[in-house]
Amino acid sequence: MFDEKLYSIGKVAELCGISVQTLRYYDNIELLTPAYINPDTGYRYYSYIQLSMIDRIRYLVSIGLSLKEIKSAYDAGNGKALVP
Repeated sequence: MFDEKLYSIGKVAELCGISVQTLRYYDNIELLTPAYINPDTGYRYYSYIQLSMIDRIRYLVSIGLSLKEIKSAYDAGNGKALVP
């Protein structure tokens, strides 16, 4: 199915120290869409690279950016500019 390992939403939440609800919210606002959503179960799965994206989002929020600002930057193609 995929060449890369995928992690369940629960595992990602555990590894990143955030809630499953937060990951679902990121998906709902289209800030971070799971790498794969099982069409039969609706279960969300994330790739390894997305773990660093979650860390980046958390860092940007911690320095005062809103999720809306972060999403706008990524949508405009300027997401990499947000990282020092």
